[in-house]
Amino acid sequence: MSPRRAGIAAAAVSLAFGAVGMGDGHAQTSRKGIPSLSSAPALTASDLARNERLRAASEPFEKLTEISFDQDLTTIDQTISEAQKSVAELGNALSGEAAQQVGQQLSALRTGREKADRVALALSSIEIYRLLVTAAAPGSKVPNEVYLLDYAGFRCNADLKAVPVRWEDMAQAASFARASWAVLLPMAERSPISARFSKALADIEQSVAQRDAPLAAAAVKAELDLVDELETFFAAQ
Repeated sequence: MSPRRAGIAAAAVSLAFGAVGMGDGHAQTSRKGIPSLSSAPALTASDLARNERLRAASEPFEKLTEISFDQDLTTIDQTISEAQKSVAELGNALSGEAAQQVGQQLSALRTGREKADRVALALSSIEIYRLLVTAAAPGSKVPNEVYLLDYAGFRCNADLKAVPVRWEDMAQAASFARASWAVLLPMAERSPISARFSKALADIEQSVAQRDAPLAAAAVKAELDLVDELETFFAAQ
């Protein structure tokens, strides 16, 4: 996780976050399913090493998404270079399909940069982040769903920065987060974070229903901060 912030019911959950945002040239999210944590097999040493490589490669894209709206273009260009290098060094860690999707999003990312479209840049970057973290084999101490909650929060944040606000896309991102949280909740409900995270998600959903941008901004910030706490919680188990 970047240093920006201080701080189920079914065996497979079908996510509602599918094919979003393409009409305006922004990134697309494909329909995905989140596996049950209890069904994850034990990871081999090879799986663990591959997961670590994928997580390391995802971090520059998380950083890029975070800085897209408030850093100068020189800093953004440096981070883009770091991010592209991280993918190039993955080798065969990605399947052919995943590598193709990452390549498409990299192309969209470069187009966003050329146009100085910070929303498109952030959305393409966070889609690559999602592709990399979902490529990791399930079974790590910190479940993939924790990182998917980070993804959903960042996507909501980018939607809020768009003019006009991308409320429909944000509604789908909130549904994505709700499905990811449903997977984690049975394992995290004994944590003091649980109630606060559920409230943050409810606040995001309420803000979307009411088209309330100030409430949305506060709720998204809370959600992103709490993802850091969730990562720490699972890492300590």
